[in-house]
Amino acid sequence: MVENRSHMRSFSTCITLSILFALTVLMSPASQAQTFNVLYNFTGGQDGAQPYAGVTPDKAGNLYGTAYAGGDLTCNAPHGCGTVYELKHKGSGFVFNPLYSFSVGVGGGIPTAPVVFGPDGAFYSTTSYGGVNGRGVVFKLQPSPTSCKTALCPWSENALYALQRRR
Repeated sequence: MVENRSHMRSFSTCITLSILFALTVLMSPASQAQTFNVLYNFTGGQDGAQPYAGVTPDKAGNLYGTAYAGGDLTCNAPHGCGTVYELKHKGSGFVFNPLYSFSVGVGGGIPTAPVVFGPDGAFYSTTSYGGVNGRGVVFKLQPSPTSCKTALCPWSENALYALQRRR
């Protein structure tokens, strides 16, 4: 008799869970279909290549990111030392604008992290190589303080901290 009650309780619990699951599925809003749009195709030249880190949006809908390779192809890395770029929101699309090309050295190169906006409006991020220890740098990137008269205004990079090997 006790065994029969135990089976009835298990059966009742199973039925209740099944009903709850069915109601959850039926009452859930229909999922929206997702679309995939290519915003920019990197060429591996001055625009960069291999944008591993993703993008950081600003309030105007522009996107900023780093590319691991490309940029200054004369630097001491075989496929370029990387770039920081902007995808400027224009109409229903985006316009690509390279902001900075790395050259390794003291300023670092080969960025693999996204940029973040600082309270001063500058970008901050890290590189994987370069710096005085060769281990990468934490850098600050900002537009030129003087007025620029061309469409592609140079930005300036300042290595804030040289990364070191942990002992």
